[in-house]
Amino acid sequence: MPLTLIEINDHQLTLRQGEKSLTQSGYALVEKDQLLFGQDAFARGKLSPGNFYCRYWQQLGYEEITTPNAQVRHFADLAYLQLKALTEQCSNIQDTILMVPANYSQQQLSLLLGIAGSCQLKVIAVINEAVIKLAHHQQAGKLALLDLGLHHCNLNELYADENLSLVNTHVIPHKGLHDLYKHLATWLNKKFIIECRYDIFATARAEQSVYNYFNEIIPCEQASYQLNISDKTLKVSAREIREQISHFFAPVLASASEYPTVYITPRLKTILATDTSLEAMSLLDEGKLETNIEYHLNNLTKNKQIALITRLPVNLNVNKAHTGVGLHGKHQPSDLTTPGASRSHLACSHLAYKGHAYPLTDKPLYLSSSDNNALSLSPEKSSAAKLTQTDKGWQLSLTSRPDGENSPQVLINDKPARDKQLLYRGDTISLGREQATFLLLKVEEALQ
Repeated sequence: MPLTLIEINDHQLTLRQGEKSLTQSGYALVEKDQLLFGQDAFARGKLSPGNFYCRYWQQLGYEEITTPNAQVRHFADLAYLQLKALTEQCSNIQDTILMVPANYSQQQLSLLLGIAGSCQLKVIAVINEAVIKLAHHQQAGKLALLDLGLHHCNLNELYADENLSLVNTHVIPHKGLHDLYKHLATWLNKKFIIECRYDIFATARAEQSVYNYFNEIIPCEQASYQLNISDKTLKVSAREIREQISHFFAPVLASASEYPTVYITPRLKTILATDTSLEAMSLLDEGKLETNIEYHLNNLTKNKQIALITRLPVNLNVNKAHTGVGLHGKHQPSDLTTPGASRSHLACSHLAYKGHAYPLTDKPLYLSSSDNNALSLSPEKSSAAKLTQTDKGWQLSLTSRPDGENSPQVLINDKPARDKQLLYRGDTISLGREQATFLLLKVEEALQ
């Protein structure tokens, strides 16, 4: 009997078993005598908004909700009932692997395992979805996976060397599919008011009619679309729709641009369609998922106790002698700026500044654009950033001036730094107008 793979994503809750694949959106409509899930619930959500739910997978927990149905008292009840209904469509489910998002807490993971047990699933492994989907990746260095949920986008940051490891995840809120629908509905309503003198939000039925068009107009496969609502007709071009979608997701795509290698899931690429930013991204090949599972099955199941797996051995050929510094102390381009170049692993031992390598310790290091006090173990008035060691590696935190003055700009690899951004060997930190430059490196042996 083939393994059963269940992917927990509120946009596409997916069950795979051999060649069979079932997908359902995380929508629920709770009525006294019936429960509707997926598109059946979505098609009636605006007609009964008080009984419509779409956050129960994202906010999985025992938060109490008031419903007319005795079966549903918490978000966990909705998750259980939807998963149960989905699994009942497959016969003889045995060994199951759960693929989960990185933003789930330990409490949510424990609850998910309990729900799976109540659905009579024998869970043999729980793995981060980004790690297993990219387990076939063959290039050492930093990479990212950009994915879509109902209420946010996930930018999963990974690193590949001897292992493929999940390093961090950036949840970009209010940029999910359901948020896009709200954005498009508001935009279309303005067009209806201007061109048809009609407010589609005036009645629940008209608003629902607009939402029911979204599955047709996305991903803009026709030149134009004609929307007929309450005897009013609006013609909208695909170009206008694509412009709205690109504008909505622009902050998401900008966040992904700092990575040398970015994969995008098919469900997000389908919506973005022809956006030019996609040219720099690789489409995730989900056809390799089953092969990845089979190849790593022993690693996934070797521990009797079920725990979240965020790392898999991939044994890429990494040049450990590479430090990012040439024989004369000049910085050589790493794969953060040169696509296709190889990278060494995460560990860093020194910070280079003006030809000198300063050892990194467990104490915070404050960086300044001032030549007089560029590096300090204590915060100074001129400090712009703080470098600290965490269990995930070296992290850069942005500091603010006590006098309220603007701090100098901080760049990482010539791009604006984020607060609490993780750093890697070969990364450069630039401060201020004069661009005082620091370089993270590892000294493998004594310098001659």
